[in-house]
Amino acid sequence: MSKNATQTTSCNGSSALIDTSCLKLHIHPLDISNLKGVEGRYKAHAIEIDGRYYYSGLGSLILISKRERDAVIQNPKLYYFSTALKLHNRLTRQATSIDLQEADGGQHV
Repeated sequence: MSKNATQTTSCNGSSALIDTSCLKLHIHPLDISNLKGVEGRYKAHAIEIDGRYYYSGLGSLILISKRERDAVIQNPKLYYFSTALKLHNRLTRQATSIDLQEADGGQHV
C-alpha cells in the first residue's frame, strides 16, 4: 500500500437496507496531469470497495478493472495510450451523459 493511501474497515452491524458491516475501503488519491504538469490537472481517486474497483474525478465515478487501477496509480499522467488518459476520457463521457440527462429532465438515453 502506498504511503498516501487510506484503508478502513467498518464493522458496525447496522440493520440498514444495505449491509455495511465489515466494508473494506481502500482509496488512493491521485494528482492527474499531463506530462508538463500544467494543463488538465485535477484530483482523482482510485478506489477499492470489497474487491471492486472505481475511479472518481471530475464529479463522476466509473467502474474499472484491477489492472486499470494499478496502472493509473503507477502512472497518473495524461498522454497518448496511457491508462490515465483512457480513464479521463471515460469520466468525461460519463459527466457529459449525466449533464444531458439533467438538461432534458432525465429523458436522455
